[in-house]
Amino acid sequence: QGSTWGIGGTCVNVGCIPKKLCHQAALVGKIVRGHAHAFGWGESAADKAEVQFSWARLRANILEHIHSLN
Repeated sequence: QGSTWGIGGTCVNVGCIPKKLCHQAALVGKIVRGHAHAFGWGESAADKAEVQFSWARLRANILEHIHSLN
């Protein structure tokens, strides 16, 4: 029947997998902010606008991924 977190248990639902997805999001943000220009991004004034981050979107996507594993 699984735990109260779902079939995947602690690692999938509240441990390893969510932590790794949050860590990956941080790495992507660092790359986008720090190195995007070197790869041709942000050449126009409109492209140089601050990249926005949404905790709500990240959380929703992580929960969707976890749900797909259970």
